[in-house]
Amino acid sequence: MKIILISIGTHGDMEPFLAIGEILKEKGHQVICAFPDQFRDLVEDSNMEFASLGTKYIEMLDSDAGKATLGGGGSGLKKILAYIKLARNSVEINKELIHKQYELIESENPDRCVYNGKAIYPIIWGLNKRGKNILISPVPYLHYMKNHTHIAFNSNYGSFLNKLTY
Repeated sequence: MKIILISIGTHGDMEPFLAIGEILKEKGHQVICAFPDQFRDLVEDSNMEFASLGTKYIEMLDSDAGKATLGGGGSGLKKILAYIKLARNSVEINKELIHKQYELIESENPDRCVYNGKAIYPIIWGLNKRGKNILISPVPYLHYMKNHTHIAFNSNYGSFLNKLTY
């Protein structure tokens, strides 16, 4: 079975997908990892195929605006302005990421596509390929857990209100 793993984000977003890829490869599947180019060595060191999603996403995160929005300190106004700048810059970057995902999936015609929440095209592809795409979130409590609030709330407000926190 040919499986494409798509993960967009930082190093912590890649590690779970590498582990999944290694398990799938051990079971005899062909695995293609589509990550930002900065993670090429991680994939190649794991003896898996690599498909580049470019460098611009990580470069955006490494920019001054990216660092400010990801907890780089500074005033609230500085963070708000950084968010606005990132929002403007991310439009073209996201278009490129989606296009690269589209090209890869359409050219490889995989049996399955496993992706994280920052990858958009597998959602569209999955509309016509029911059961072939799998969303995996390396972030705990990103999905609804009965009788628990989202991790950001760290409390228990009862079943109805807990669900609303997601």
